[in-house]
Amino acid sequence: FQKGCIMKVMFSAGEASGDTHAASVANALKEIDPSVDMFGMGGTLMERAGVRIVYDIKNLGVIGIVEIVKSLPKFFKLRTYLKRVMMKEKPDILVCVDYPGFNMKLAAVAHELGIPVLYYIAPTIWAWHSSRGNTIRKYVTKVASIFPFEAEAYRKYKCDVDFVGHPLLDIVHPTMSKEAAEEYFGARKDAKKVLLMPGELETFIDAHKVPVTITEDHTYDLMQICDVCLAASGTATLETAMMELPTILLYRVSPITYGIGKMVVNVTHVGLPNIVAGKEVIPELLQDAVTPEAIVSLVEPLLTDVERNEAMRSELREVHHKLGEPGAVKRVAELVYNLGKEKCNE
Repeated sequence: FQKGCIMKVMFSAGEASGDTHAASVANALKEIDPSVDMFGMGGTLMERAGVRIVYDIKNLGVIGIVEIVKSLPKFFKLRTYLKRVMMKEKPDILVCVDYPGFNMKLAAVAHELGIPVLYYIAPTIWAWHSSRGNTIRKYVTKVASIFPFEAEAYRKYKCDVDFVGHPLLDIVHPTMSKEAAEEYFGARKDAKKVLLMPGELETFIDAHKVPVTITEDHTYDLMQICDVCLAASGTATLETAMMELPTILLYRVSPITYGIGKMVVNVTHVGLPNIVAGKEVIPELLQDAVTPEAIVSLVEPLLTDVERNEAMRSELREVHHKLGEPGAVKRVAELVYNLGKEKCNE
């Protein structure tokens, strides 16, 4: 590559998780080339990573259909503004991180301006909005996919996709020994331990006076000393899979939300470990099936039957293996750098 070319990278992240992932890529890019010029839409973590913030995502807090409809003029103005930024700054590459409703349209703008686009944490065409596969092929230069089944879904649409592995693989690991963790959490060595990961718990515990220890730190150290986990659907189930902790997935939302979801979502399982495995590795209790009796009937055998517990751990080990190798963020940064340098040196 020519030494005189200072590469310019524009990021577009629209929420906290995107800010986290984009900041990780920005830090990895600086390690490859400290001279890289980075700017874009993002938050505090991206700013700390050396990204010049041209629009702060704290102004974007939109939740719910009504709020989204009301905010459409704002999003249109934002896209127009970011187009002006692109025309002025002339980035060598646009890195879109998650936030598909907005970033898909921004990718089209970049394509129109002749700017290569890399999409990281790409739209979930494997679950819903499969038609986006055609749009991605048209406007996105490279998809950095975090799931093997996702990469396959994109290949069916003839998209240029690389399976980079999941970024959690670099994060999910204990920081202390099992003995030290038991001492830290004040857990009895001989007792069976059930981990609850429901999202919001304090009000229920206060109301029912159940003896539950609440903690927010050293999550993976806690996972390694537990026997079973009850988790709400989401990334938490992927984290427990990586820690090879037997898990039961619980998912209960309003009947209307669930009904709409069933119509638009095209997956046979809800839990990410099951989607990765292509079969039910962790039991799923959905909607009316979420009852105390059903939960106990699944938890009890995993606490009392050592072979059954180990069998699920073995299947979760396979899920962990399918998620690829650590170093996803570094691989994404290398893809960004190579695509951007190619444009920079034209």
